[in-house]
Amino acid sequence: MLRAVSRFIRGTKAALLWDKAEQAATEQDYGKSLSLLRSIYDLSASEMPSMDVPYGVNMLCGNVASKTGDHRMAANAARMALRQIEQDRGLSRNEKDYLTYYLL
Repeated sequence: MLRAVSRFIRGTKAALLWDKAEQAATEQDYGKSLSLLRSIYDLSASEMPSMDVPYGVNMLCGNVASKTGDHRMAANAARMALRQIEQDRGLSRNEKDYLTYYLL
């Protein structure tokens, strides 16, 4: 029970950070967005990018990394997000195609 509560709290924190990171990127404050993204990856105890976070986080990470000139991280994040999208059994083929097109 305690693990489930802990996982729920981490997930909630990550969702709030993700929303703030997207908002910062929208406002072209890429440094702040990158900092918030790092916090998400820290919550999952993983490196940037990672298969341990949702593909949307990796997509945002790739976008922000490209804006800050870190093209290696941008390519790695995009590659990882594409792999996650392809492996997601909850998405239809059309949704996968749309997300792939949107990412590229």
